Amino acid sequence: MAYKHELIARIKDFNKWPAFDRPDFLQELNTVGDDAFSKGTVEGYLASILIYHQITEEMIKLLLECCDFLIQVAIFPAEIQFKRNGRRMFGQILDNLEKSVSFEKKEEYISKCKELNEIRIRMVHRLRRKSSLQDIKNQSSQIKQIVTTQVPKRPVKVDHGRQP
Repeated sequence: MAYKHELIARIKDFNKWPAFDRPDFLQELNTVGDDAFSKGTVEGYLASILIYHQITEEMIKLLLECCDFLIQVAIFPAEIQFKRNGRRMFGQILDNLEKSVSFEKKEEYISKCKELNEIRIRMVHRLRRKSSLQDIKNQSSQIKQIVTTQVPKRPVKVDHGRQP
């Protein structure tokens, strides 16, 4: 009975719906990533890759939370709990999203996330070899292009009637 009351309370309270914990910070982090990339140094490119990767991971987690919430609402009054290990890696989270409900452009989004992760892994593992600044720049540019098509430049305000 607690599940029913908790889910109804969550549905009624927009503040309990899935959302970024700190959207302003993520936007600030995106700006830091852009600034790091624009420095044109190995350090800048590597920093931007790590930042873009982390922002993408947060987006995947939020989409997964939205999918889980949608499933709970859709099958109500039946109960379903999603037990997700908090220490999942990027690929595991993406796999969970891939196995969840469909949404517009889901396959395209997942494909871009996989591409981003593959470039990051390849780049990090090849660093110990003699990568040139141009190689690092090219791979960083690929990641920046992927992220630019996925992350809005301005914060997206999703109000849902929330009170300030």
